[in-house]
Amino acid sequence: MEIGKRNFVYHYCSPEGFLAIIEGKALRLSDMNKIDDCMEKRWVASFLLHNIDRYLKENGIPMNLEQEYKYNEKSKTHRAYFVNVMHDFLYAAEPVLVGCFSQKGDSLEQWSACGAGGKGLSIGFDQALLEDLGSGAMMFQPSISYGKVVYNEAKQQAKLQAIVKAAIERMTFDYKNTALGGSYYSFESYFYDEFDSFCEFLMKAVGFEACFIKNPAFHEEEESRIVAVPGIAEERKKAGFGFSKEISTIREDKMILSSDLSFGELVDKGIIGHVVIGPKSEITVADLRCLFASNGYDNDGIAIEKSAFSARA
Repeated sequence: MEIGKRNFVYHYCSPEGFLAIIEGKALRLSDMNKIDDCMEKRWVASFLLHNIDRYLKENGIPMNLEQEYKYNEKSKTHRAYFVNVMHDFLYAAEPVLVGCFSQKGDSLEQWSACGAGGKGLSIGFDQALLEDLGSGAMMFQPSISYGKVVYNEAKQQAKLQAIVKAAIERMTFDYKNTALGGSYYSFESYFYDEFDSFCEFLMKAVGFEACFIKNPAFHEEEESRIVAVPGIAEERKKAGFGFSKEISTIREDKMILSSDLSFGELVDKGIIGHVVIGPKSEITVADLRCLFASNGYDNDGIAIEKSAFSARA
């Protein structure tokens, strides 16, 4: 949502979550694998399973995935091995930490799903400051990124094709620059035998990028996300943001990994510039003015309003 010359994206939360964010000057990123039902990952997995042959061919790898795979007892062919890797990607993946936003600051759907049934609040974060985190994945090392979720299928295809290409380029580099690669008479034979390495490279990147891809049916959400690979705390700071070490909490019998993204250094830059009070919330504008003032925020730089929807909506 644009207010003045600034664009904001909105994080919906409960009153308790709102208080923790404002007082702690931090936004909690949590493992998407534990807070999401894997719909996005299933969508991406389906794309890859149906198009991997074409993706390989278009990148100069005329590979027959039905050829025998000798290095895994559970997988008789390269395709079977790839399918098993995709299964692990869906159900036994390494954690990926996310924080979610909407382009809409006052959405009935978001109030229902993420705003405590309308009793919560939405916090408008300055999109330009979030974009300073960077976009795109550093595919083979801990990284953090901010970006809009892609709903368009053509753009999704292009994104996944780029990931496959990058994984092949990594294989090419290892073939040319390692002793193992040098022991093969051709890149094709190296690629067939080291297919597990290709799958590993591919899944690391896909696990990150899947967080930015969603079924087109959900395009009205207009979602954007911060996505981080665990280990980002080693970087300590980036673009004014700070990263805490990961912690684990128990929620609904699940152990969920999370990390706090602190924005204290950006408060004076107006990282928060707009707040919408949920339609069923009893919190008042005066309550929020006192809260912001006591926690060092510039009240003059924060617009606060009540949801346009009625409490009965």
